[in-house]
Amino acid sequence: MNDTFPSEKDLVCALKERNPKALQVIHNRYAETLSGVASTVLKDQDCSGVILQDIFLAIWDSIDQYDPAKSPLLTWMYHIAQKHALAIHHTQTLLYVNDNPG
Repeated sequence: MNDTFPSEKDLVCALKERNPKALQVIHNRYAETLSGVASTVLKDQDCSGVILQDIFLAIWDSIDQYDPAKSPLLTWMYHIAQKHALAIHHTQTLLYVNDNPG
């Protein structure tokens, strides 16, 4: 893993304690993967980079809800990224429909 956080359990504990180094570690470790999730859902490489910060903010804000007994950290973060990207996709679709009526 990382000398600062030798295990996923240590990393999660640090995130739950609001340690900014832990946020930096998950960003460095998982940004590319989570950006890929967003770009797949949105079918837009440029847009995925814009929402990546929002995804990490959502992870940071909801880390207390993470239960390691239910899934690995990456799986949990993947679902957050996917849900966030889908919400943006639906919003973009509604905006397009409203701007281009029948």
